[in-house]
Amino acid sequence: MKFKGTFIKALEVETFEGKDFKKQKIVLMDPSDNQPTKIVFELHKDRIALAEGLVEGMMVEADFNIVGREHNGNYYNTLKIWSLKKVILT
Repeated sequence: MKFKGTFIKALEVETFEGKDFKKQKIVLMDPSDNQPTKIVFELHKDRIALAEGLVEGMMVEADFNIVGREHNGNYYNTLKIWSLKKVILT
């Protein structure tokens, strides 16, 4: 799936003791909505580098997958980015 929006901020990189895994959440906003919605996406492992150099207000385009899972009878969704590009406005 694709999402084009405004970069708001990147949260701290999370690491997990004893695991070779890290993730970072970033917040993007949909500027086309009448009431702008902030959406949290995740970058995993080496994809965290895709967020380097982004500044608040920058337009970006994200390619992502929706990952769903169940844990103890509760269901969760993650928007996992696999490609992130800066959008040049003309």
